[in-house]
Amino acid sequence: MNRLPQLLTAIPGPKSRAWVDRLAVRECPAITARRARRASALGLMDTDPIVWESAVGSNVTDVDGNVFVDFCAGFGVAAMGHRHPAVVAAGQTQLGILPHAMGDAFSDVRRIELMERLCELTGLDRVIFGCSGSDSIEAAIKTALLATGRERILSFDGGYHGLASAALAAIGYKRADFEGPFAPMLGKHVDLAEYGSLQWPDLSQYAAVIVEPVQGRGGMRAPPYGWLSALHLDANSKGTLMIHDEVYSGFGRAGRWFAADYEGLKPDLLCLGKALAGGYPISACVGTADAMDAWGASKGEALHTQTFLGNPVGCAMGLAALKVIEHENLPQTAFD
Repeated sequence: MNRLPQLLTAIPGPKSRAWVDRLAVRECPAITARRARRASALGLMDTDPIVWESAVGSNVTDVDGNVFVDFCAGFGVAAMGHRHPAVVAAGQTQLGILPHAMGDAFSDVRRIELMERLCELTGLDRVIFGCSGSDSIEAAIKTALLATGRERILSFDGGYHGLASAALAAIGYKRADFEGPFAPMLGKHVDLAEYGSLQWPDLSQYAAVIVEPVQGRGGMRAPPYGWLSALHLDANSKGTLMIHDEVYSGFGRAGRWFAADYEGLKPDLLCLGKALAGGYPISACVGTADAMDAWGASKGEALHTQTFLGNPVGCAMGLAALKVIEHENLPQTAFD
């Protein structure tokens, strides 16, 4: 049952402040904004963040018992609400059967089933799993390089694709802040164009165009209708792959399963994450056979893999989450 906010203490409460004191001792200071630095950066009072105790539906309860409404759905992860019982049950069941397989060496049933379901939903053919949205971007950029033999990537101002190395190189959101400190160790293979503008470079020199059909962190910006179609048309004519980053906008958040569905577009590579498993860290790069098969067959040591690639618990929860989104018709709910 979703509840209205209920505040029992000052915000943050004494227990939250005490926990943040402990956090400050052990966590890298660049992660959680705290007190004076938070106040200076945000122009707010000298306060700590709350510390979460539990979450269910649209509510978050902190360690002091204060109840909040989570309007950002845990950075877009809780598309079907926090702790959806069907998703939790799927994870619990899988934990009791097989909590871990071996990445690229040995698969399991849930991983294969989730790949099949994602391909069915997207109309694409092949999947590379990861643990975060950045992982899916890394996989997509590598795939584009292999599939085209080109090295350059076109991204857009305001675009946010994560903070791993390849993803960070493509960032357009607060680029100087996020990329600047690490620029010496990042490649110079990414160019930026204006999001929503019909002016962009000659795409014949690019391996891929990476774009959010609706920008998330960059300001919830949607381009003019038809812009994405025009970009697709030009890219297709130049042999340039289209990468859609729907880590944030996917799985019904924009009123369709995927935001690009409004223009009836299917990318060469589609990056997914956040709501995919309703709270478990899993992501996917889903692509066409033409693009993905450029990797060639594994020779025993995969060119791209992870220890936790396609984790059985995450895949089981992903299957359950997709079933909830479909059965509860959440894309239509978001549209309405």
